[in-house]
Amino acid sequence: MWHSAERHQSKSSKLNGTKAGDTLETAVANHGPPVDKGKCAVQYLMAMFTIETIVWGFATSFGVLFNFYQHDPRSPIKPDPHAKLILTLVGTINTGTIAGAAPLFSFWMAKKPGIRRRLMFSGLLTCTLSLFLSAYSTSAFHILLTQGIGYGIGGCALYYSALSHLPEWFDLRQGFANGFVFTGTGLGGLIFPLILNSLLGKYGAKLALQITTVLFAIPIFLAVLFIRPRIPHCRQRQDSLTQSVSSCEKQAVPSSENLFHNFYQCLTGIFCTYILLNTVQSTAFYLPGLYLPTYIHCLGRRSVAGSALLAILNSGTIFAQLAAGALSDHYSPFLIGLTANLLGAASVLILWGALSHSGIVWLFVFAAVYGSTAGAWTSLYFRVLKHFVSDRELLFSAYGILSMTRGIGNILGGLISSALVSSNLVDPHQCSGFPKGSFSGLIWFIGIVFLSSGLLGSFLWLHFRKASKGTQDPCKNENREMCDNSSKF
Repeated sequence: MWHSAERHQSKSSKLNGTKAGDTLETAVANHGPPVDKGKCAVQYLMAMFTIETIVWGFATSFGVLFNFYQHDPRSPIKPDPHAKLILTLVGTINTGTIAGAAPLFSFWMAKKPGIRRRLMFSGLLTCTLSLFLSAYSTSAFHILLTQGIGYGIGGCALYYSALSHLPEWFDLRQGFANGFVFTGTGLGGLIFPLILNSLLGKYGAKLALQITTVLFAIPIFLAVLFIRPRIPHCRQRQDSLTQSVSSCEKQAVPSSENLFHNFYQCLTGIFCTYILLNTVQSTAFYLPGLYLPTYIHCLGRRSVAGSALLAILNSGTIFAQLAAGALSDHYSPFLIGLTANLLGAASVLILWGALSHSGIVWLFVFAAVYGSTAGAWTSLYFRVLKHFVSDRELLFSAYGILSMTRGIGNILGGLISSALVSSNLVDPHQCSGFPKGSFSGLIWFIGIVFLSSGLLGSFLWLHFRKASKGTQDPCKNENREMCDNSSKF
């Protein structure tokens, strides 16, 4: 009996060492499946990859539908002077809403982790209904409500509630896991344009979207079944450490006031600079994928060429996400990010702007280079955030802030781009880049945004390179005491 009490006391001491802001999962982390390895971690990684591939793959392939709605004689969209602007917004609002609504769900999940599974199924249902109803749309506004807003809200609930499990399953290999999951966006962007173009060509919008709804819902439903927390809540409450865990549980779920206060303590000036950089970069990132099919149509080429360009661009993104994620485990994510932005700017200004009028082959080169460079950005998020936030609960809340600002930038980019591209796209000789083509304003905008992002990123890299001699993480050093003590308030 004495030995039993000793073992109980030993286990309790481990739990009593947790901070007030820690989650219940953190308190019993050592009693769950292994981190960074094992069957359960691999199952989660593959399931999350599937969700990433389908949710973002469809969203980033709207350029194919955009081109169909505008130019195909079978388009259900009636002629409307505002249709082009509304359809442009759909392509940015769906991805923008998925990203922009992230803080709402991330702070909610930080407060109530047990809600995540219900959010995944609710998001799946919302996305499925939105896609199915969009098959019966007869106006651009209907498309905005279904494929834009409805799909965006459902996709956000589904995607971020699933992604929030990643820091539980991966720690030392978090950069690799982040990059591997995010390659799903590139794979989805490679597959979905080809599928959509084929279905639209054979069946038209209505039946094509009905088939797409089935292809969307079934694999994601199966994937969600494998998305589970590393330490299930039912196990935590039935653990032999019931009393110790219960005492920890009273402290584990922070109040909304403490959660926001702790996050505010880590919201330093340099973190705000990165948030600004992330917002600026996102205004331009999705625009090539949105406009390349229209650019190809303007040149008088078949729609299959536009789909092929999107496929190449997104296949390049697969390489960029995986490579950047793996490299960020060993090298500065700020250096990787600024390099990606500068190379992305060069590809836009030189390959698309200056050389694309020399032959369509340069557009294919551009798509490959742009995807392989600019596509690396989001796979760096988790490693970047570890320089600013040390607490795991706050880590995903901060991730939500980055996603929100990325969504805002994406929507702003859609509005700006609609004004920059000439509405009279009928003469192939005018549908070129530099110096006076219909797309020259758009190309200049994208190139300048990426150049500015690269320059701002160089400031952050130099800041943390200099700080590495003393301290690299504001929250882990000079601000760590504030972040830790904030849980007392």
